[in-house]
Amino acid sequence: MIAFSTLMTEGGGGYREILPLGKAGLKKLELTWGAGVDIDDRKAFLKAAAELKKSGIKLVSSHAPLHTAGGRDIDISSSDNWDRKFAVRETEKSILAFFLMTGSG
Repeated sequence: MIAFSTLMTEGGGGYREILPLGKAGLKKLELTWGAGVDIDDRKAFLKAAAELKKSGIKLVSSHAPLHTAGGRDIDISSSDNWDRKFAVRETEKSILAFFLMTGSG
C-alpha cells in the first residue's frame, strides 16, 4: 500500500497534482492545508474531499496548518498572545474541516 502527504505539493496545483497517483496505487493521504484547500471555504474543501474520494484516495490524517490561505504564518507556540490565540483557532478550524471532509463529523 502506498501513502503520501500533500506537503510535497504545496503551491502549484496542490493536492490535484496527486489525484492521478490513485491509479498508480496511492490509497492513503495526509492532507496539509497549504495544498490548495482553503479551510475558510466549506464548498471548496468539500469539493476537494469528493475529488479525492472519486480517485480512490482516502484521507487518513491532517497535518496542522502552517499558514493561512492568505499566507499568514500559524504558530501555536508564539510568545505573542494574540498570534497564539489566532493560531489555535486556525488549528481548531482545520480539525473540524478534516472531520467534515472525511465524513467523521
